[in-house]
Amino acid sequence: MKNFLVGPFGFLISEQQRILRPSVTAPLWYCEDPTCNSAHVVKLSSGTCLVENVMDFLQENMKTFEGDLTDTKINNLKQLIRKTIAYHEDMHLEDLPWLLANSFHEIELKVILSELFRKYSKKIRGKLQKWQTDSERWRNSNEQVISTLSKSECLQLILLLGDNEITETIELLIEGNKITIPSTEIRESSPRRITYGWLELICECSDKGIRSIDKRNINQIAFSRIKYLIRNIYMQEPSILEWKLRSIKESNTDTKLDRYLIEKDPSVVVRELILDSKEHTEKCFSYLKFGYFYYPDGVK
Repeated sequence: MKNFLVGPFGFLISEQQRILRPSVTAPLWYCEDPTCNSAHVVKLSSGTCLVENVMDFLQENMKTFEGDLTDTKINNLKQLIRKTIAYHEDMHLEDLPWLLANSFHEIELKVILSELFRKYSKKIRGKLQKWQTDSERWRNSNEQVISTLSKSECLQLILLLGDNEITETIELLIEGNKITIPSTEIRESSPRRITYGWLELICECSDKGIRSIDKRNINQIAFSRIKYLIRNIYMQEPSILEWKLRSIKESNTDTKLDRYLIEKDPSVVVRELILDSKEHTEKCFSYLKFGYFYYPDGVK
């Protein structure tokens, strides 16, 4: 919750505030029928152990200080979540940790962490507790340290940084073929939990990079996104957009834009309205919020 990050390295503070509640459900290949090969969603529970006993003790005794859970406390928690992610945000990366954990191999996570260490070594090491950095393990070079890490340890160290830094680094590695994803492959964050917000956004990764998408309404959200992107680019220069759409027979610029987007191929839309100038391209990069961006060499 928020910027607290718990894992193999203990309790650490991340650069990024996240709503990453633990999940107690997971698909498992387990069935009483020996001929069944399907994955079934099961609910996991903890056995009797010291940690479970401590949690029960704390929950009971906290009531003495804070009282029972009330509607006011629930609303306060909801307000805390809303401050982290806007309810109507359509491009947040809340699902990114699930994508990293479930669709990237341990070797790929080490490649990502190696690049993050190259750029942010001081920041990452500074977030570890002193007793950890004083150990023999952390006196070695970054590459030597990374070679000894497990997948869980890599994931916790990666998540110490912000989502934008992580996403930009992954896309840079894909662009440089240091992480290879076939053109026909789209990686998803399954298994996952339902994310917060009006849209049930999930993260996907392909050879084009990372995107946040609502799989239920993929066509509608794609149309809305490019429309709002164009409106944002031309917000300070509406007359230029009106001039570019002058040949379309509609009553106003907004309906002209709708018709233009329906009739034109997306590649044509991008070439004519977005990549037509350096200023518009920079506004596009800013609007898209996350990822590795560079200026195209030419119009394709």
